Amino acid sequence: MKLTNNQLRQIIKEELENVLNENKFRAEFRDDGVEVLQGTKSIMMVTKGQAEYYKPIAAAQSGNPQARQELAKQISQKVGYQVSPKDIEISKPDPRKDAVFGSF
Repeated sequence: MKLTNNQLRQIIKEELENVLNENKFRAEFRDDGVEVLQGTKSIMMVTKGQAEYYKPIAAAQSGNPQARQELAKQISQKVGYQVSPKDIEISKPDPRKDAVFGSF
């Protein structure tokens, strides 16, 4: 399979974005908990059932600074290096990602 110049540029662009975003994290709050992504890779999931871990970070979705700090602490423990709260983007998941299409 041959790649066109445009396809190659797009691949390089995406890979460069991934490298630049290696130390950026996105916390997606969902109905069942929070998923933390590093770039496009899921690195941890904290469910509401894990109350010991979920309750201290739940308020991060509304901008609570202490909850963001706790979330950064939990991410730091997972990745093995210090993560700052400002390196974490808080977001709601894309509803299209989990969309269920009707049967045919």
